[in-house]
Amino acid sequence: MRKETVMTTYVVPDGMKRKPTAEEWETLLESRIPELIRRAKAGNLDPDALNSTMQKVIEGELIGVLPAQTKPPILRLISNGKNIVIRATSGEWTIAQATDVFLLGVDPDFTTLGLDVPGEAKPETPVEVYEMTEDGNFKTIFGSFGHELDELCLTQEQVIAFVEDHKDWFRKHGFGTFFLFKVAGKFSVADVRLGDSIRLSIDAYRFWHDFVWGGGYHHRLVVPRVSKP
Repeated sequence: MRKETVMTTYVVPDGMKRKPTAEEWETLLESRIPELIRRAKAGNLDPDALNSTMQKVIEGELIGVLPAQTKPPILRLISNGKNIVIRATSGEWTIAQATDVFLLGVDPDFTTLGLDVPGEAKPETPVEVYEMTEDGNFKTIFGSFGHELDELCLTQEQVIAFVEDHKDWFRKHGFGTFFLFKVAGKFSVADVRLGDSIRLSIDAYRFWHDFVWGGGYHHRLVVPRVSKP
């Protein structure tokens, strides 16, 4: 008689170990363990497989140990059907230099964090615009695409070009629009804000900044065209 599958598990998508959160453990203990005990008594579990799976969960190699649950997506594609293209760029211009574009101010961190570094030339690049629907930090937001972070990056000059050519995709009243970029092997996020006028400001954040952005504010993201999250 073939043993039943122990539990549904998924390899951590970004290749990094992540231990289950307190909420995941609570759900596991309250709703999953009693079921496993019942099945163990009925002889329908492989003890070795169960032990191996639980050890991997403890070590952070597996997540999603619970049956799949329907969760609202953290992002919503709002540019579907629109052909938004960033023009070809040389890579020479950096955000720190673009004070004539961001008239409300350029965050000094674009210089103090060592981000004032030219990028590479890029051809015309189709992009998509998403809007947040749930709370999340940068790792959660950009991780929801299921792609390598490098695939979601734009160069600093591409950010400038988008701002200059596609300003109608920014929300007014100071709501953020996020762009992921990379300098010297480290990921950062540019946060562009459009005030009540047509003037913009831009701030810099390290990707690992753990602040949780509220989904209710519907901040936006601009990324190269990839599969939907």
